[in-house]
Amino acid sequence: MQFLNYMKDMPLTARAYSQDDRAVDTLADLAADSIRQRILSGELAPGLKLRVQELSQRLGFGLTPVREGLVKLVASGLVEVTGQKGFRVIPISLEDLEDIQMTRHLVEIEALRLAMLKGDIAWEGRIVAALHQLKSIGANARRFVVPWGTLEFDKAHKEFHAALISACGSPRLMGLFQELNDQIYRYRLVLKSSPRKKTDSDKDHENITRLVLARNFEGAAEAMHAHIDLTLHSLGKKPLEIYKQIMQTRSLG
Repeated sequence: MQFLNYMKDMPLTARAYSQDDRAVDTLADLAADSIRQRILSGELAPGLKLRVQELSQRLGFGLTPVREGLVKLVASGLVEVTGQKGFRVIPISLEDLEDIQMTRHLVEIEALRLAMLKGDIAWEGRIVAALHQLKSIGANARRFVVPWGTLEFDKAHKEFHAALISACGSPRLMGLFQELNDQIYRYRLVLKSSPRKKTDSDKDHENITRLVLARNFEGAAEAMHAHIDLTLHSLGKKPLEIYKQIMQTRSLG
């Protein structure tokens, strides 16, 4: 009620400004999401300079929402500021990957510990449902490999890992999980050049689920540590130049 009275008493020009400000924020969020999706898909390659005017023309947003959207993505770890108000997609490197993975170990294991302490039947149900959805993808295909980079699998995989920690009770930990998942996703795309059997992936997720539902934190944490390290181990066996070549073919302009 106080807020409504405040808005009522606010001068008309100030109220209009507030409405315009919210509109800009909304457009900036939409622009940020559009740019984010293109970074994750590889359309905007690692290290690529992001020119506000070019992105504005390409995405159909005004200059201000695009610029504000890029600022938002700086905070998410996908974009960095260069020079005088310039932006570029964060480059890739083994050092960056190792840092992301180290942070994932800290965030996801602690979030899992809290979730296992607080989780109820509804939480367990979310995990089981997410596992079922993940396993159902390609279930009837022979010698089916993990389809990294496909919308259906990537969405199901993210939802499974989100379900595991969804009862942690910490919006900040969940937010960090989302940001780290986006950052690591750019590296996962190259795993398509190093196929892994879907059945092996399913066994990993089944084992994690079994340990979590049994409230065996030590076992679940050990399984999660090993699971998180899969990406680093796979990419560490091949030069990242392969990845750079794949991504540069999708660059802007």
